[in-house]
Amino acid sequence: MERHMRGETVAGIRLHEFPEPDVKAIRERTGLSQDQFAHLIGIKAKTLQHWEQRRIRPDGPARALLKIIETNPSVLSVLHHQL
Repeated sequence: MERHMRGETVAGIRLHEFPEPDVKAIRERTGLSQDQFAHLIGIKAKTLQHWEQRRIRPDGPARALLKIIETNPSVLSVLHHQL
């Protein structure tokens, strides 16, 4: 574990690199404003702005959610009706 954490190669470990999402393009495909999109996915508008300007990278669950929205933008309509 320590070798892996230092960035050293460890036999038997597979890393999966996921491409960084183009947050602005994903949001624009939904037709929503920054405020609307941020509200629907449960983040602050400022966080979304940082993601779109690539100052901060979304990670973990945020990346998964963005991938879902990218694949199926209509999922946001489900979120909208539940708010």
